[in-house]
Amino acid sequence: MLNKGIKILSLLRMRFVVSLLSGILFASFLFPGSLFANEGDKFSKAREYFFSHQYKKALPLFRQLAKNKQARSEYYLGAMYRQGVGVEKNKKLADEYFKKSIAHGLVKKITLHANKGETYSQVTLGSLYNRGIGVDKSYGKAVFWFKKSAQKNNAAGQTALGYMYEYGKGLKKDSKQAMYWYRKAALQAYAPGQAYLGSLYARTKNPDYKTAVIWFQKAAKQGYAFAQRNLGVAYETGRGVGKDYKQAVILYEKSALQGDSYAQMFLGGMYLEGRGVPKDIVQAKKWLKKSAARGNVEAQKKLQELEASKN
Repeated sequence: MLNKGIKILSLLRMRFVVSLLSGILFASFLFPGSLFANEGDKFSKAREYFFSHQYKKALPLFRQLAKNKQARSEYYLGAMYRQGVGVEKNKKLADEYFKKSIAHGLVKKITLHANKGETYSQVTLGSLYNRGIGVDKSYGKAVFWFKKSAQKNNAAGQTALGYMYEYGKGLKKDSKQAMYWYRKAALQAYAPGQAYLGSLYARTKNPDYKTAVIWFQKAAKQGYAFAQRNLGVAYETGRGVGKDYKQAVILYEKSALQGDSYAQMFLGGMYLEGRGVPKDIVQAKKWLKKSAARGNVEAQKKLQELEASKN
């Protein structure tokens, strides 16, 4: 059973895993830029911390602002609890903050600014329609707002539109259009755009791993967890770059510390197998448990197999 579990982990790492909506269309796109004209220094600082991945510093500021019923801060808190960044993942608490933000006029304010042509408001409104938060879920309306933003050269909107094309949400699936919009965002040094462009290069019919790695490296340098994890996969498997287990471990850990459940699982696998680090069952279980706690089914299965192997 133990060897079977290790094999499953290895197979998972042999491909570049896509995080679906973990960053894109949700936390990564929450009110970047100047969404409201009079937002205050405290909110600006909190948002700055959020987008520089300093979640622990952002958290107390958002909490203070949320006490005053500031809808956008409540929404950020909801995103943090939903994704488990800076806090323990808590879907119930996330939903409570989302409901509060909606009750305090979030959708009305965003719609007002989106209709005025503010591109980041358009991206955020598209994200709300994409997830059905405060509005009826509609991929068509999500695409409508993403496209408006993307056509005005907003990198977040371009990445979101690329995603919708890649997965055929609200429009016909089209990998060429997805790559076109990802590239436009990536060329603006937008980390999610770079990471998703790299991921698409790695998962096409004829994968171009070397180009994928180039884009992963650009996004990873900006601290983007999804890119760090995928770059780690490249170093572990030797796809697009020389095989280097130690470098893979470094990258997995950077991503894992930001809460990426796949990186946590892969890091646990490295400790379990003794790749790039001394074999350490305690560390392996530690990271597998963190991954499992975030809902990673494969990590949960692996832990069960480890427990069963004791008997």
